[in-house]
Amino acid sequence: MLDWYLSLQRATWKHRLWALLFLAVILSNLGNEWANLNDGLAVARWIAWSMVVAAILLAPACLLVLLAGRVPRSFARFPASLKKTLPEINAEIRLEHEERERNSRRF
Repeated sequence: MLDWYLSLQRATWKHRLWALLFLAVILSNLGNEWANLNDGLAVARWIAWSMVVAAILLAPACLLVLLAGRVPRSFARFPASLKKTLPEINAEIRLEHEERERNSRRF
């Protein structure tokens, strides 16, 4: 379990902000729908129970981001490598080549 936790990427301030907003929406909707759990109207009861299920499934992931500072893979949209610009990629390749040259026997 600990290796799974440590394999998650760290939460940025954007992740924490979105998790806080998402958790606030989940909990406010849950509070509004809680009275409808035993309502006579079937549609209201169905919506209330689906809100309870959503809170049970999504709240722990939000709390993981807020309290533990780690981002579940479902919350991390794109890895950082997909957000790199072309100059950043070229600089990284150049550093790898320089390091390989420094570590080669020819040098």
